[in-house]
Amino acid sequence: MKISGFSIAGGVVLLALAGMIRAQFGGRPTQEWSTSGGDAQRSHWIRKDTLISKAAMSTGKFGFLWKLQVNSRPRQLTAFSRPVMVRNAMGYKGFRSLLVLAGPSNTIFAVDNDFGLMEWEKHFDVALPTESTAACPGGMTAAATRAMSSDPGGLANRGGGRSFRSALSEPGAGASVDSAPSLAGGRGAAARTPPSRGIGTGFLMGAQPIMVLASDGVLHFLSPITAKELLKPLQFIPANAHATDLAAVNGVIYTATVNGCGGVPNALWAADPGGENQQSRSWNTNGGSVVGTMAFGADGTVYAAIGEGRAAEGGYSDSIVALDPATLTIRDWFTQPGADFRSTPVMFRSKGKELLVEATGDGRLFLLDTASLGGADHHTPLQVTPPSSGSRTSVVPDGLASWTDENGVQWLLAPSGSPSLSAGFKTTNGPVANGAIVAWKMAAGPKASLEPAWVSRDMIAPLPPIVVNGVIFAVASGKYHPADAAIGNSERTARSSPAVLYALNAATGKEIWNSRMAMTSFAHGTGLSSSPGQVYLATSDGIVYAFGMPWERQ
Repeated sequence: MKISGFSIAGGVVLLALAGMIRAQFGGRPTQEWSTSGGDAQRSHWIRKDTLISKAAMSTGKFGFLWKLQVNSRPRQLTAFSRPVMVRNAMGYKGFRSLLVLAGPSNTIFAVDNDFGLMEWEKHFDVALPTESTAACPGGMTAAATRAMSSDPGGLANRGGGRSFRSALSEPGAGASVDSAPSLAGGRGAAARTPPSRGIGTGFLMGAQPIMVLASDGVLHFLSPITAKELLKPLQFIPANAHATDLAAVNGVIYTATVNGCGGVPNALWAADPGGENQQSRSWNTNGGSVVGTMAFGADGTVYAAIGEGRAAEGGYSDSIVALDPATLTIRDWFTQPGADFRSTPVMFRSKGKELLVEATGDGRLFLLDTASLGGADHHTPLQVTPPSSGSRTSVVPDGLASWTDENGVQWLLAPSGSPSLSAGFKTTNGPVANGAIVAWKMAAGPKASLEPAWVSRDMIAPLPPIVVNGVIFAVASGKYHPADAAIGNSERTARSSPAVLYALNAATGKEIWNSRMAMTSFAHGTGLSSSPGQVYLATSDGIVYAFGMPWERQ
C-alpha cells in the first residue's frame, strides 16, 4: 500500500533501521557544533567524542582525511565564515552530515562530511557594494547558525554515538560519527520557551533550518537537505551593514552591526520569527562597536563586549553589557576606560557562579561575575590578569576557549602574541617568535580567580583554539599582518604561509600531532570547528580540509 507515493512497508523499514541505529549507538544525541564558537556560551568546546580522546591521539591514527576546492570568491582575504554543522540530515539520498559555510559573495555551501563532496550551494542574487575595506568588507559577513538552547546543562551528559562513515581520499582514510541534538528551553527567570512554529521546533531530526543573513539584510531559513526556504525570509537589518555571526537562542535570532558600515549604526539586533511580532528590534551602543559576537548566559541573557569609541550621553564604549533577551534593554554593565576589549566573551560556571571572561589586546583577561558585572560602581571586576601578550600585531585574541577537565578544574585558552613570562606561566614549550596559545586555569579555593598554566609552542598568528573531549586543537593561521596598514592584500597574501593544525596536551600544552604541509594557504576570517571524530578548517584559497580518525564501515 502507498500513501502519497510513500510505501508504508518502506516507512516501517526506515523506522526500524533508525531504531536499530539509535539503539546501536547509544540512543542519546551528541553535542552539535551549531553556531560560531560551538554553543551559546561560545566555549569552543565539544564535551564528548567517541573517536577523539587523549588515549586515541596516542595511537597515531589521527590525520588528514580529505580536502575540497570550493568556488568562493574572497573579500578582504576572507573566503568563508566560521562553519556550522548539520548532523543526520535525512533526505532522498539518505542520511547526511554536513559542514555549512557562508561565502562573502552571498553564497552558502554545504559539504558532505563523509565524502568531502559538495552537497549543495545556494546563491542569493544580491548586489554587492563596490567599496570594500578591512573594516567594512561588504557582502555576507555573518556566519550561519542553527537553533540552540542557552542552557549548557543540556550538553553536559550527552553521550557519544557513531554512524557509518567511509574509507576515503589522500593521503588518509575517511572517518567518524553523527546524531542531532534536541532543542530545549533555557533555565532561569528570563528563559524563553521555543515557539511551536519557527526556527526550533516543528522540523524533523536534522531538518531544523539553517539561518543565513545575506548582504541586503534579509534573513533566510534554509533546509539543510535541499537548501529550499523553510520559512518566509525576514528583513532583519538594513542592507550593506557589517553583521557579526548569527545566533539563534531559545527561539530568538541575534546579530550585531559594527563599524558603522553602510551607514548602519553600531547596534545589537534581535527578531523572533515564531512570535506574533516578527519585526526586528535593536539596541544602539551610541558608542563603540561590538567586538567579536555575542555570548549567552544560561538564562538567555545576552552579553556583548563593546570596543573603544566616543560614547554619546548614555552610550557605551570599553564596556561589557548584559541585555534582556526579549527586549534588548540594559540589565547590567561593566566599564573600563582604555581596556581595548578584543574578543567574543566566553561564559562558564565555576565556584557556584556563572562567570564571564573577556580578553584585551595585550592579553589581559577580565573575569566578571554575571550576578553583578562590575559591582555597585560598574567598574570592579573579580580579577584582571597580568598582560600575557607582546606586540605581535598578527595575533588578536578574538575568541577564547573554555572547558572543564576530568578533575573538575575549569580552564581558559587564548591566542597570544609574544607571551610575557612575567605573567607567571609555569610550563613553556620552547621560544615564541610569532605567537602561541596560552592557558589559564581556575585557582583552588572558594574565590574565583585565574592562574597562569602554560604556553604552547610557537605558532604563526594562531586562531582561537577548540577543545574536543580533552584534546586541544590549535591552528597557526600563517597570516602575514604588517604593522603598516598601507600594505595591500596581494602583498599580504604573498608573504603569508600555509596554515598548520596542531593537537596539544591539555595539561601542558605540549604538541602531540601536527598537520605538517597538508594545507597550501593561510586562514583568515574563519576558524576551527568539529563534528565527532573530525576537525575542519577552510583556508583563504577556497579549500576546505578535514582531519580526523579513520573508521571503516562495520
